[in-house]
Amino acid sequence: SNATAGGTNLSTSTNFIGISLALGTTTATSVQGNVIKNIRSTLNGFTASYGIYLTSGTANIGTVTGNTVGSSNSSERIEVNGDSYGMSISSSSPGVVTLSNNAVRNMTMTSTSFPTGEYRYGISVSGSGAHTITNNTVDQFTNNSTTDASYNTQTIGLNITATGVETITGNTISNIGCTNTTAPTANNNKVW
Repeated sequence: SNATAGGTNLSTSTNFIGISLALGTTTATSVQGNVIKNIRSTLNGFTASYGIYLTSGTANIGTVTGNTVGSSNSSERIEVNGDSYGMSISSSSPGVVTLSNNAVRNMTMTSTSFPTGEYRYGISVSGSGAHTITNNTVDQFTNNSTTDASYNTQTIGLNITATGVETITGNTISNIGCTNTTAPTANNNKVW
């Protein structure tokens, strides 16, 4: 990729983290206006790749100028293939976190040659933190992985498992899905 993340895509056989954050709690860190796009990964080993990943601390992510993971231009998409899973924006912080005005666009998984089901998350928050999640967009988010007896294939626009006070309003999730034609069992080929 070039300086604006256009041109030839960044190709990797490892997991990737566009922005990794481990922060303090005294003053909220501001994360604004970043663009992570045009990446192709073929990782094996059921390891996650992330656009933005917050593991600790207090943060305002996109509250002034939204961040973009992926692109409205499908040729500049993020593609995660292989035995792995992808989360576009994720927080497992025990702190207070606001996620607003961010966009996740054109994150895909196109290969069907891997034996385990793949998870795709647009925005995911977990742990004991308190999150305010408002006015974000998840769009053009697809998963074509093949299920097996042990693993599920899931495409989840907004995944909330955090146990703090969670405020979720005004988000838009559209054009997401599993394109594999295997009949659903349990959570296989589910779209959430």
